[in-house]
Amino acid sequence: MEKGKGTFKIRDNRIYVHGTVNGKFYRKSTGKRVSPANKIWIKKADPLKVLADILNVDTNQKGEKNIEEVALEFIDLKNRINTVTEANKQDIKSSIEKNILPLFGSRKFEDITVADISIWIQDLQQRYSNSRVKSNRNLFKSIFEYAQNDLRIVDYNPFISKAVKNIKLTVKVSEEVYTTEEIKNMFENVSGWLKVYLDLSFKYGLRPGELIALKFEDIDFEKNLLHIQRFRNSDKLIIDKTDIDKIPKNKKHFRTISLYESTVELIKAYNLFTDNKEWLFTTTYNKPFVESRSILKYHLEPLLKELNIKNKKLYATRRAFASIYSANNSSLSDLQKIMGHSEGSAITEKHYIKAASEVLSTEELKHKATQKEAIFNQVIFQE
Repeated sequence: MEKGKGTFKIRDNRIYVHGTVNGKFYRKSTGKRVSPANKIWIKKADPLKVLADILNVDTNQKGEKNIEEVALEFIDLKNRINTVTEANKQDIKSSIEKNILPLFGSRKFEDITVADISIWIQDLQQRYSNSRVKSNRNLFKSIFEYAQNDLRIVDYNPFISKAVKNIKLTVKVSEEVYTTEEIKNMFENVSGWLKVYLDLSFKYGLRPGELIALKFEDIDFEKNLLHIQRFRNSDKLIIDKTDIDKIPKNKKHFRTISLYESTVELIKAYNLFTDNKEWLFTTTYNKPFVESRSILKYHLEPLLKELNIKNKKLYATRRAFASIYSANNSSLSDLQKIMGHSEGSAITEKHYIKAASEVLSTEELKHKATQKEAIFNQVIFQE
């Protein structure tokens, strides 16, 4: 019999019962001695019920809860926490209902194996982005931790196993990029805060998580500087320089960028009519965005649909910036400083810089060719 499931043991001619009740393992004497009658009793009795009677506890009070019941308790707990935004509450509820309950809802925690979790994560990888898979994984892990640490109805959390921890959440890199003609079309047809958002996206290549964490205090309007001092991570948490353990080692989020005069004037004008004087970008509830997907789904996608431009995701703006910057023969080192990449990193060229022919218009390509020809003629023919 597996440890914790419930079994009878005989020692020194006495009958003992072993088992787990409400998440805790016990070894107790039944008070009975070995006899022909008690041997028959052992075959018929339920060891866990006997153990619960000895302990004077109700095993059905907690131990029989399935994952759906505990998940609903978990949602209710989150809803009572004031620090959790309404958008985050809805996201948690949606993730549980769509990605956890259909497969695991009716099952008991003790029946979920490491293999079950591994297969579940791999299935999510086929349907969602890396950050979304990580978000769902961490959510289910938190539900297990709640069941284990708060309710004490489960002994083992499969999420701590090496097999689950070693599943690599590979980033699916999109190769799409917005062209200069598409960018021009967007700027000519956008206004308000979204214009500011796109301006900072296309002109400076900021990460989506950095953009939604910007505050007006980050901008030095006298020196035309933007100080990037915080970002939102994939768990929707604001991370700043004090959160050393949560800062990715391969990314340089914190940096200072010189702003164009046009950008500074645009932000000044925007600041005059916005109600929130703290956060640069806020929702209709006047709260900061907790995830970039909301901007893509509810604001950028409708604009793109109206302009008949294919949606190429938020990171396509960062890729467009890198490609346009590179097409103008600018220093790769300077580009990496602006983007927050380590100097000499292969990531910049491999995943962000696209060929000029994929970004520039035909006229822009011809103009660049004319410029190069002029340089050639000047050197060769001394024109």
